[in-house]
Amino acid sequence: MLELIDQGENPVRAVRQYRLLTQKELGERSGIRANHISAIERGMPYGLKTAKRLSDALDVPVGLLT
Repeated sequence: MLELIDQGENPVRAVRQYRLLTQKELGERSGIRANHISAIERGMPYGLKTAKRLSDALDVPVGLLT
């Protein structure tokens, strides 16, 4: 997972796939709509509040996603 991130893969996508979650499942865990997660994974910028919600849902430090 960390190798993928180092190679330029979106960190949200890399961790989500490592955890074997769909965008819908991550959305249910984080309270963020799946289409918003899709946009984030395509490179849309997001704030610290969203990063915190995603990091809690993925069980990783927030710094890994920012």
